[in-house]
Amino acid sequence: MSGQANPETLSVARNNGGNGAESYLRGWRLAIMTASLTLGIFLIALDTTVIGVAVPKITTDFRDLNDIAWFGSGYLLTVTAFQPLFGTFYKFFNPKVVYMTAIIIFEVGSVLCAASPDAPVFILGRAIAGFGAAGIYQGALGIIGYTVVLEKRPMYFGIVVSAFAISACIGPILGGALTEHASWRNLPLGVIVFVLVAIFLRLKVSNEGRSSLPFKEKWKYMDVIGSVIFVGSICCILLALQWGGQTLPWNSAKIIGLLIGFILLAVAFAFVQWKRGEFACIPLRVAGQRTVAMAACMLFFNGMALTVLTYYIPIYFQSVRGDSPTTSGVRFIAFIIPQMVSLIAAGAVATKWGYYAPYIVAGTIICTIGCGLLTTIGINTRTAIWATFEALIGIGFGGALQLPYTALAVVLSESDLPTGNAIAVFSSQLGGALGVGIGQTLLLTHLVQSIPRIAPSISPEAVINAGAANLLSLTTDPQILYNLRLTWAGAVRVVFLFVVVASALSVLFSLGIERLNVHVVSQERKEIVSAERGQESATTQDVMFVVDGIGDDEHGKKTETLGGGTLSLKRLKSEHVDELSRSLQHAESGKEARIQADTFFAGTGHTIAFFTNVEGAIRHGIKFSRNSGEPFAISLLGIRFYILTSPYDVSAAYKNTATLSWDYYMGQLMSSFGLNHEALQKVWHQPQPGDDTYFESNEINPAHKSHVHFTEEMYNRQLLPGPKLTQLSLKVRRHIYDELRWEKLAGPAMLDVSETHIQLSLKTFCRGKIIDMITEYMFGSVFSQIEPDLTKHMIQFNDDAWMVLFHYPSFMAPKLTQARRTVENAFKKYIKLPREQRADAMWGMQNIITAQEQAGLEEKDRVALLLLVYWAAGSNAVNTLFWMTTYMLFYPELQKQIQDETQPAFANGQVDLDYLVDHCPRLEAFFLEVLRMINGALGVRQVMATTEINGKVLRPGNTLVIPFRLLHFSENVWGGNSDKFDPERFLKNPKLGQHSAFRPFGGGVSYCPGRFLVRHQVFGFVATFFHRFKVELPPLPLPRGGSKAQVFPKLDETTPSTGTAACVPDMDVIIQVSKNVSYEQYVKSS
Repeated sequence: MSGQANPETLSVARNNGGNGAESYLRGWRLAIMTASLTLGIFLIALDTTVIGVAVPKITTDFRDLNDIAWFGSGYLLTVTAFQPLFGTFYKFFNPKVVYMTAIIIFEVGSVLCAASPDAPVFILGRAIAGFGAAGIYQGALGIIGYTVVLEKRPMYFGIVVSAFAISACIGPILGGALTEHASWRNLPLGVIVFVLVAIFLRLKVSNEGRSSLPFKEKWKYMDVIGSVIFVGSICCILLALQWGGQTLPWNSAKIIGLLIGFILLAVAFAFVQWKRGEFACIPLRVAGQRTVAMAACMLFFNGMALTVLTYYIPIYFQSVRGDSPTTSGVRFIAFIIPQMVSLIAAGAVATKWGYYAPYIVAGTIICTIGCGLLTTIGINTRTAIWATFEALIGIGFGGALQLPYTALAVVLSESDLPTGNAIAVFSSQLGGALGVGIGQTLLLTHLVQSIPRIAPSISPEAVINAGAANLLSLTTDPQILYNLRLTWAGAVRVVFLFVVVASALSVLFSLGIERLNVHVVSQERKEIVSAERGQESATTQDVMFVVDGIGDDEHGKKTETLGGGTLSLKRLKSEHVDELSRSLQHAESGKEARIQADTFFAGTGHTIAFFTNVEGAIRHGIKFSRNSGEPFAISLLGIRFYILTSPYDVSAAYKNTATLSWDYYMGQLMSSFGLNHEALQKVWHQPQPGDDTYFESNEINPAHKSHVHFTEEMYNRQLLPGPKLTQLSLKVRRHIYDELRWEKLAGPAMLDVSETHIQLSLKTFCRGKIIDMITEYMFGSVFSQIEPDLTKHMIQFNDDAWMVLFHYPSFMAPKLTQARRTVENAFKKYIKLPREQRADAMWGMQNIITAQEQAGLEEKDRVALLLLVYWAAGSNAVNTLFWMTTYMLFYPELQKQIQDETQPAFANGQVDLDYLVDHCPRLEAFFLEVLRMINGALGVRQVMATTEINGKVLRPGNTLVIPFRLLHFSENVWGGNSDKFDPERFLKNPKLGQHSAFRPFGGGVSYCPGRFLVRHQVFGFVATFFHRFKVELPPLPLPRGGSKAQVFPKLDETTPSTGTAACVPDMDVIIQVSKNVSYEQYVKSS
């Protein structure tokens, strides 16, 4: 083995055996340790809540309101920015030493605050305290992981984190009492906690492995640069918000410079995170998971709203109503008590019923309503009114505050959960830090603009310098004092309006959290663990300790792995449907294989390179692996993908259905189209006697198959050769016969028309005709009547469908979102129609729609499945027709050969589709060669268990990708002219069509059953089009006169594809169509 250890391997090793049962605490030691950690969390939580009540008095003592934002932001900034860094400290150094150091740092900051002579020193102390607090919070979570057995950790996490709720209850009251009756300088209480923690905290954590790393190696894995850049960027934005509009105008050089600095530093921070990959402050692999991303955004705005309210509700009571600090703290109870009750109630209900997402959404909605009502309070608002508003807000926050962390525990593996929690807390605290700065900007802007109007004799600077609780020092005139309080009320109301906006945004993001059930997921995980234990004699035999991509298996044999880390067997079972509903974010962390260096595409992430040039990215990987044909790995958004480039490896992958799952990918595909966990359970569930979905005499599904397998059966019976395909082909032929008429050529594709010819956009023409054809034979004529623009929207959806598969946010794909919404609305109306109105839909589709009802699927899930099959039916046929027509136009000799060969198919006046398929070998060879040239499919499998291919070990939990396009250009299979178009290639060697390196449409474990219908569609359309009309390539006019010949369009090799590829977006083929003798004969025969 290499002498340099992989830190992630050490971490995994610790979790699997490095921290044995003897190092877990029990009994009174565990109780004291828990109490100590709870006190530590209480310390930092109390610091946050106490300061809110004390702010008005502090501003008065310092006679400075300008720095109010920094009293909170200085603390929140450092506690947010350095939390991930402390996580790295705990990974490589003794946890107890790091934890105690964090407490000391926190106390140094607290003492500095207590002794501060002015605001700048106080802010410095707050920043230092925040730095220590980051380590205290991270340490509490980490130490529980080291000292508490796995099954009891959630309970102890809850006990420790409950300190936040306790501090929220007594913090404002304690802060008010100390501020009023003693001094706010007595607020630092950490000395007491430090003594208790130092005495009672006892840790037995094995540090074996980590301490052996030299300090330089430890430092290399700490994202110090990222943390520093992040702190700088946040300082820039906070200063801009603090000074803009008050101290300096927004268009001043300093403010503009700060904003530019924030943007540049934010970009630099993003680059550092991308480059550092797994060792970044915010690893993209975990952050990109749907629930993690949505929960983080939701907590960002939720934390923003909560923090601003914590600071500005006391300001309202002290400045507007003239209450004392103690009284303002007591009045805050109306907010805190309902919050605690709601928090406990929401947790209890979610625990009992298993569902948590509805309560998160409901909580954010209630909170938004309460915040909106809070904007109506003024100087003389009655106690019952403002207390009701506070209670409503507290109920909302309580329902939404803690459950997102439950959501993370459901969707993340145990090894990823700490990172997910860190991201969530990070987001919440970042939102709070920015929120306080924005709140101050809004408050001071309103004061500066309003005071000259209501109190001309008092300057705005005097009011600001006096502070929120010292208005009596400015004037003894009751009217002026009333006006000042009225102005403060208006300023606070503006801040509350900002809170309403932040809370409303939290509602939107809460809707994106996956709607799973805790009980269901927990039970399924137990079943998986039980299955694994049944397959393996011992857990330790399941583990390979990998260093730098080289590991020892249980026999001591050296094996090279793609990704390093530990290997754990997990086989797919039909009942494990939660695995199908989960995003592919559960891959274990580890160093990339040595065939892919850390510098590959500027770091461990290759996301930008892949999504901007997918083929170029894979070719780069092949080149990097020295064209060895061995599998290699790339990382997309932090997720590891294995790439196969050898035809022999592809053949092995297709034969291996035990450990490489196609069904898993199908589940992911359905999830991408909108099916949630519950819906996936329904479509994969095989009805059993006694189920609501079990029908004793089921005419369409007598074998009681699951909906997925029933749909598969319907497509096989409908699309494979037989009577059902013959009936469908008759519809295809009739459509071609009707649509390829002169008067039907004019439409969206038409560019110019005269008595003798029509000029068309070939791209638009092919799209429209194929989508119209598929719509009619799949769903009947009524579907296009429901939505007249259906074809246009489906074309747009087909163009951007890859964004759905890669989970693009809707705001990044507005055209796709609009098109999808329109088509889905049409489907909602379609499935509500009586069956007789859908009687001309294809036989298989009618049965599928009926089976959806029998499976108990909700409307949105039925629509999502129909959209999926609609998209799958059309995307490949559209591109194939376009490219076959294009090649025939640019290769005149080929066009003549095809026309001559297909001429007998029109002996009876109408096209004979069976003749084209069975008796036109040149057309078939041409078709296959076009598919070879335009294939852009990426075959996908999920690695369910340890799998070896070509000497490389594929780790479970990761994804295997087969880039079929690159296989179609392998010189070992296709010869030296593999990159050239040869319409006779398959004519010379028909066996190439059955080669393992030839997968024209991608597909699953078998060839796509639609391959026969596609031939009928495309063959019939091409043959009829060139038979009836004279189709030419007109020269293109130049802007300054003259013309130029058209160029062959370029294939779009950059956009990820699931089948055939289109031409690049800005290219097209312009065709000129005119009538010929055959068309005149057709008209006469008609």
